[in-house]
Amino acid sequence: MNYKKMKVIIADDHPVFRRGIISALKNKSLISKLAEAANGEEVLHLLHKEHYDIVLMDIQMKTMDGLKATKLVHKNHPKTKIVALSMLEDSKIILEMMNNGASGFLTKNADIDEILEAIQVVCSGKDYFSKDASSSLLSNFSELKNMQLAQANSENLFDEREREIAFLLCKGKKNKEIGEIVSLSVRTIEYHRGKIYELVKAKNISELKANVSTEIQNDENLLKKFEKYLKWE
Repeated sequence: MNYKKMKVIIADDHPVFRRGIISALKNKSLISKLAEAANGEEVLHLLHKEHYDIVLMDIQMKTMDGLKATKLVHKNHPKTKIVALSMLEDSKIILEMMNNGASGFLTKNADIDEILEAIQVVCSGKDYFSKDASSSLLSNFSELKNMQLAQANSENLFDEREREIAFLLCKGKKNKEIGEIVSLSVRTIEYHRGKIYELVKAKNISELKANVSTEIQNDENLLKKFEKYLKWE
């Protein structure tokens, strides 16, 4: 299969590692341009100036880490693909990166052939996991897909009242408290709660928080609306 040439950003706060990757990639026929960034803010600055096809994104960086940067890149530059880079193989962190918009994961000891393979696969619209990725990460991939589907449901299927109740549930409010806040009976709150749990495929509050989109949990309008009920938390 023929692939177009790619413009790539290497984002890592360790200059020796960053420049090592650049040196290894610079003469590869797949790559048309390379840029480097020491943190997420620098990635966003580069993307503001011009389009890049892919970012190899370190997760742990100062100033702005890979988790936040990935979310902002995915939101503001959706055509740019992201592959997470890390020495970590913590499935929860990798799942969070993927949920924020990353399309793949590479461990930092990946060789140049695997990096090129990841770039090709991700830019073709597929997901890529490092060959060194832990079995627990791979086994949790279905969990990621379920989480993504649930979050899509929470964004698209909640009506205004369910959005408010989901928001308050994620903030730790109990049925009775929510009923008092939104002027509904406890039984009505219980009904909405059950419907919300069913929509996002949650069995408990932890799964609810994981499956309700961050856009709802951090909704500025809801934060303002319910500010007086949350300010002591």
